Amino acid sequence: MPRDLTTKQRLFIAAYKGNGADAARQAGYKGDNHALAVVAEKLLTNSDILSAIQTREDREVNRKVKTRVQRQEYWSAMMDSPTTSAADRLAASALLARSEGDFIDKVEIDVTDMAERIRRGRERAQ
Repeated sequence: MPRDLTTKQRLFIAAYKGNGADAARQAGYKGDNHALAVVAEKLLTNSDILSAIQTREDREVNRKVKTRVQRQEYWSAMMDSPTTSAADRLAASALLARSEGDFIDKVEIDVTDMAERIRRGRERAQ
């Protein structure tokens, strides 16, 4: 976050969740809803403030959304936990196996002479 932001601007960045007037009020700006909306509009035109809000939101999303590896670690821990019910351990095992592609049926199809077969089929159809 840029250092030249005021305390209120920093509080606005922390409070902003899509409603600028509410964020301005929480940051300590004074006025009615219209005045706070005007303050918020002005703040949201500041590129440093917009950048700081985007950075904060990106960090929050990254904390909330688990990666594939984090999910697999969680399912593995559930499988190993003696306090987890057998049904939950089995479900965790199935989820982990699915995430690793264990239940994908692989079928090999030989298509080396497919073009010739299609040509002969078309000739017979005529």
